[in-house]
This record gives sequence, structure tokens and C-alpha cells, in this order.
Amino acid sequence: MTMIQIPAGVIVNESKAIVNGKVESISYEKVSNVIYTNYTFKINTDGYIKPGTIIGDTINIKTIGGQLGKEKLDVPGFPVLSLNTEYALFLEKRGNNYNIYGANQGCLKVTEDANGTKIVTPCENRYFNSIYINQNNSGKVTLKSFIKKIQEYQTN
Repeated sequence: MTMIQIPAGVIVNESKAIVNGKVESISYEKVSNVIYTNYTFKINTDGYIKPGTIIGDTINIKTIGGQLGKEKLDVPGFPVLSLNTEYALFLEKRGNNYNIYGANQGCLKVTEDANGTKIVTPCENRYFNSIYINQNNSGKVTLKSFIKKIQEYQTN
């Protein structure tokens, strides 16, 4: 399956919210013979990059794929989040859940460098687009510069 790259302005403006936070829990379910992963995602106090329609500081994110017992469903192009890991996510609302807008293109992992600066990297490097372009030629994109770039792309 080939994913079409979503232009930066589109992913920023079409996503209903962009948030920064951590995966607190993971569960799996099977609906109509399809396995889904449910993530409980705790939004950081200052984690509303694009506030959107989110109410509360903890949300449920649902993605296709996962493992339930011995059954496993891998869906190329869709992110697999890790427990207790920090992310910046582009979200869309579907029913009572949120989905990651643009699949892997809407998922960035947030880590800290040796100086304690928060750095964002795509969950999968092949889904890199112009939002994540390095601003200072250091090979790193800070969370702060990422947020600034998001604000530049937003239309009101």
C-alpha cells in the first residue's frame, strides 16, 4: 500500500486538533472481525498545539491493527504507539474516539536530547513532510520550532 504525502498546510488545517502528550494505557478489541488498538492518551498541561474540539486532558485514540491473543493485524502506514512514550499527534474525531489524521504522517515521537530539549521525529521516516524540515541544520527539530511551524501553517 502506498500512502500519498499530505501537504503540510493540509494536515495542519484539516486535523481537528494537534496535541502533545503520553500514552498511558493500551487495550485491544475485535469489531466485525477487525482488530483495533485503543490508546488512552494523556495530554500534557501545555500540550494543546492546535486546541480544536478536544474536551478534557485524557482522550481515547483508536487505530486499526494490533494483537488480540494469537491473532495479529498489521496495517502498513498506520502508527503503532508505545506505552509511556510521548508523541505529538494530529487528530480527527470519529464517534467517541480520536484517530490519527494522515496515519503515520500525523504521528511524531517526542524525545529529549542530552540537554533536555524536546525533539520531534516522524514515527516512520518515510512519512517526512515539510512541517518537520530541520530549521537549524542540526539534524534535529525541536518541539518549540515544530509548534512555531504549525502556527505558521494555520489558517483561521
